[in-house]
Order: sequence, then structure tokens, then C-alpha cells
Amino acid sequence: MEKTMEIKTCIANICQDDPALQLEAIEALREIDFNNLTECLLKILESNPDVSVKEKVFLLLKNVAFPRTNIYQVERMFKSDEPFIRNATIEILRQADADFLSTMSRLSQDPDKDIRKFVLDTLVEHSSREAIQIVETCLNDPASVVRQAAVESLGNMGVRNAAPAIEKQLEVESNLMIQCTCLESLANMNYSPNSTAIIDKFSKEHNPMIMFSFVRYLGTFGIPEHLALLEKFVEEKGSMILQQVATAATGIINRHDDVVLSDR
Repeated sequence: MEKTMEIKTCIANICQDDPALQLEAIEALREIDFNNLTECLLKILESNPDVSVKEKVFLLLKNVAFPRTNIYQVERMFKSDEPFIRNATIEILRQADADFLSTMSRLSQDPDKDIRKFVLDTLVEHSSREAIQIVETCLNDPASVVRQAAVESLGNMGVRNAAPAIEKQLEVESNLMIQCTCLESLANMNYSPNSTAIIDKFSKEHNPMIMFSFVRYLGTFGIPEHLALLEKFVEEKGSMILQQVATAATGIINRHDDVVLSDR
């Protein structure tokens, strides 16, 4: 109880505007048992509605408590019902070392699909082989929101070795949102071994949702012969797709110096 009061006093001092008092409180917190410190900080996050206090407590978790926090407390934070705590934990773990990856691997199999998605949100900043393998495994997740997040993460991470798996996902997926994400992730990583077949498949697409993503894909992998296809999309959809088509056409032209534009 005495330690809890000491922690609360330190935190109250950190929330003051006195820099000397803040520094003294931070140094005092470094000497406190990390289990007690983390528990107290979590309770404050869960019970205090003041956002400014939550933000200061988060910085303490990140810079003082977390380096000494055991993995079970990290998991508890990760599974919290409090969105601020979950988001704070994701931000902390994005900058953590590789020691937490075994826990992330286990949580990627959690029964709660939201937890599985949070794992992907965390791993997007990590480029280790272990982190990439966890994300790739989630391509087969039963929940569409997790599969989509896995595809998006691989694209944002620029994992070119995952391009064949994403192309396969594009082939078998019936979920339109995931198909769109597959096309955009391949464009993000600027690599798609089967681009010719994919362009042939989607060139007759009329669904506006897919068309926007396909036009972006076409801008990355298309050739001059596909400019006519972009022109057809403008004729069909008009101004709603004009900006995307212009960007895609510019991408094709910039990659092919020998493009000759018609006078039409």
C-alpha cells in the first residue's frame, strides 16, 4: 500500500508543470519494483478519464516501466478492454526488440480476431524473418479482417518475397475488400511476378470498388498497350475515376520512354 501511494505521488508530481519536480519523480520511479509500477500505471489508465494524465502515464509505461515489464503484463495490456491501453501497447511494441516475438506468435492464434489483428498492427514496424513469418501465417486466418490486415501489412512492410503468396490470395479470395488490398499491396511493394495474368483477369472488371485498386495496380505494372484500357475506364466511369487513371497513365508513361500519345 505504501509503495502504491509512493507511485501515485510520483505520478501526480509528473503531471505538474515543475520540471525539477517531474525529473525527481521520474528518477524515483526508476527505483520502484517494475511489477508494482506497471500495475499502478495500468490502474490509472483504466480509471482516470483525463486524457492528459493518460498520455503522461503512457510515456512512463514506454520509457520507465516497459523495459522491465514481464511479458505476461505486456499480454494483459495487449488484451485490455480499454482502447487507449491497447493502442499504447501496440505503439510500445512497435519499437521493442525481438524478445516479444514468441508472445506475438502465440497471440496471433488467439480466439479473439481483434487480438489477432492487433498483432499485425504491432508487427508492421518489424522486418525480421520471424515477424514476417507470423504475418504470412495470418494470410490463412478464418477471419476476413485478419487476412486483409495480413495482406496490407506485407505490402506496407515491402516484403517482396511474399508477392507470390499475395497473388495466390488474390486468386482464391472471394472477399472484394481483400482483393482490393491484394492489388494495392502488390503495387506498394512494386513487385508482382504474375502481373500479366492478373491484368488480363481484371481488365474486364466493372465493379467500382475493384476498379479503383486495379487502376492503381495497372499504374505500377502496366505497359503502354494498357493506356487504351485506362481510356476505356474513363469512358465507363467518367470523372469518378479520372484522377486515378491520370496517375496510373503517368506511371506507365514514366516507365516507358518510347510511348507515343495519340492526338485524340
